[in-house]
Amino acid sequence: MMDYARTRLGLKRKDRAAAKMEMKVDLLDGSTERRDVDADEVLGPIIVPCYYGAGALTNKPFTDETAPCDYHIIIVAPAHKKAMEQSARAGVELYADSKRFAQMLAKIALGIAVAQFGVRGFEPTVQIFILNNPNEYGHWVGGFAGTPEAAVPTPHLHRIQLQTKQVSAGTFIIVEIQLFAKYGGPTNYVVVGRPL
Repeated sequence: MMDYARTRLGLKRKDRAAAKMEMKVDLLDGSTERRDVDADEVLGPIIVPCYYGAGALTNKPFTDETAPCDYHIIIVAPAHKKAMEQSARAGVELYADSKRFAQMLAKIALGIAVAQFGVRGFEPTVQIFILNNPNEYGHWVGGFAGTPEAAVPTPHLHRIQLQTKQVSAGTFIIVEIQLFAKYGGPTNYVVVGRPL
């Protein structure tokens, strides 16, 4: 989901960073091949899920159906000229698991809420989702897919905002998370708990 971009931005641990990464290249003669190129020369894209509204905020019941989401593809670093030599086009394969990504967002949000309110300062709602029920992601994780709020411009790499919000379903602690914000990453949120 993010390996290529994290490598190009220098965000991978040196002991885990691959020296070479695979890139798919369309050659000038019309054929296609896969090449292992230096990691600092490969295209640096990210694919990030952008969710629709979380069910918890609208009193929707839990469901095992896959919640819909959009995907934002962001290029944080172009392929170097050396990697593009003798090719018409170059790219990489991206894969995104919207459930797993939602669990990661929930872990971040839970950490932010604990830092703000303390371990016993609120009633968490996402623990079971994080630990063993990824199918609940459409209930606890939402976003602004299809709206102008999906990508708020910012000069920061990431943006996180905690707020308490009153909705028809009650009062919730919500953490907005915009990863790779300065590159136009989408804003998602987690319904992390209820205030005491």
